[in-house]
Amino acid sequence: MYYKGYYHLFYQYNPDAAVWGHIAWGHAVSTDLIHWLYLENALEPDQWYDDMGVWSGSATIGPDGVPFILYTGKDSGGGAYAVVATCFSMTMDIHPSFSYKKIFYGLVIDSCTTLFAHHLGGFFFSA
Repeated sequence: MYYKGYYHLFYQYNPDAAVWGHIAWGHAVSTDLIHWLYLENALEPDQWYDDMGVWSGSATIGPDGVPFILYTGKDSGGGAYAVVATCFSMTMDIHPSFSYKKIFYGLVIDSCTTLFAHHLGGFFFSA
């Protein structure tokens, strides 16, 4: 994602070890795609709906010009959830900083449900 003069790279990783578990989204920015500045994690598994990890997703810029992330959260009970994290705080000084606020929308897939659809800001998401 390119936003306000920076390329943004989001990646899944475990900040505690080089093995599966506690999957978070790291965040790095670059102005030239060669030199990267690693920022604080964009997303951590810190809510009941993603306590088993912050999994697959995508980052983009919404129709209002604000970056947001749509990702899958996994809970310890086996549920998978669609979550939107909106960028609510950013600084673009010498050391850029971004903070994201999670917005929970609901269950994506369980034993009875195979389709999830939600309308957000003029866009239609389904999985």
